[in-house]
Amino acid sequence: MKKITLMLFVFMAHLIHSQSVVWEDNFDDQDISDWTLLDEDGDGQTFFSYFPTGQPSPMLASASWNNDPLTPDNYAISSAIDVTGYYNLELNYMVAGQDPEWAAENYTVYISTGNTITDFMNTAISVNFTENLGDDPNAAGVLVPRSVDISALDGATTLYVAFRHHNVSDQFILDIDDVAIVAETLHTDEFAENETYKITCKDRTVILSNLEGEIRYSIYSVTGQQIIIGNTSLPSQNVDVSGLSAGVYIVEINDVANNATVRQKIIIE
Repeated sequence: MKKITLMLFVFMAHLIHSQSVVWEDNFDDQDISDWTLLDEDGDGQTFFSYFPTGQPSPMLASASWNNDPLTPDNYAISSAIDVTGYYNLELNYMVAGQDPEWAAENYTVYISTGNTITDFMNTAISVNFTENLGDDPNAAGVLVPRSVDISALDGATTLYVAFRHHNVSDQFILDIDDVAIVAETLHTDEFAENETYKITCKDRTVILSNLEGEIRYSIYSVTGQQIIIGNTSLPSQNVDVSGLSAGVYIVEINDVANNATVRQKIIIE
């Protein structure tokens, strides 16, 4: 079953980042009940938990042969994965054709903000990668690593991963293992508790309140790029962010007189 792992954060003087595991499933407990399994070809067979002789641990699998040739169109869809506040998202997994002599399994992996087949086919809200393992001799009977850049979905709050075994017949078994989403974020210590200023975001406007004296403000992307900069001497300042894409940003307030700086994460929807 899936495992949620807390991020390992690193704090330094400014916008410092750390990569760690957001979510993973290694199938070692042989429980795939948290995956939705679809048999779209209607042959009564779909993905299953598999612990073949000679392999070090269980995995997720789908067959294209079972005493007779099969023509699978099988899906295994993960449960909801919370990616709020993460960026530079990446999917990692291991894959193999189980029988070295019959290893040309064809599959697609989809990552989407929705969990239906329609969502996975919608390239506006999904990323996908397709390959035939017959093109990689290293995957013949041996698990090999794969990585898919899914940073196009940065700013999403929930993602789903789907493996599809399709467009193949009369090989043997597709093996999937060690599925993980990794990403980056900013250290929480970067954002010390703010008891002075109020920073809110509503209707694509960042509202800075409880200001006093000369204030410089900036808005950064999570990668550290300064996007908006300004200054004010008003007790409240509205900052138009309608031109920014939905996602996570950092607001920085610098109190010039007191040489004090406060940073806070915001989510622009």
